[in-house]
Amino acid sequence: MKIIRTKGRSAQHAEEVFAALERRGGDALDTVLPAVRRIVAAVRKQGDTALFRFAAEFDGLADASKVRVAPGRDGGSLGFAQPCAAARPLNSR
Repeated sequence: MKIIRTKGRSAQHAEEVFAALERRGGDALDTVLPAVRRIVAAVRKQGDTALFRFAAEFDGLADASKVRVAPGRDGGSLGFAQPCAAARPLNSR
């Protein structure tokens, strides 16, 4: 995660970064969507094993045994029992 300061001397840089993000539009989505589908499919099939593999690959997670997940309201590991209303399948573009 990169923190972008929007006040003071960094304000002009922030404007440039946000303008570049707006210009890229949906092009970036089309580029990454195949990889996202592959990752989601792997996590559905392999569960935590895939999650930890991708966390090591993308986030540099070195020791999965140190990961702790707080229980959700329903006693499971997720903080919600149902998918959020905004969630939609990847193929429903």
